[in-house]
Amino acid sequence: MLRLVSLLFVVLFSFSSFAEDGSYRLGAGDLITISVYDEPDLSQEVRIGLSGDISYT
Repeated sequence: MLRLVSLLFVVLFSFSSFAEDGSYRLGAGDLITISVYDEPDLSQEVRIGLSGDISYT
């Protein structure tokens, strides 16, 4: 589980670095897909909340 959370943070922080050069930045209301390699039960679509949080259950 810790590995999954770490991977998620890496993915989200890499998106923010792209935003500095004019690319799209994720925001509230966006729908994202979380895919976990070789663990299809952990993959899901989640919507980013108004505060910028996601609920991954």
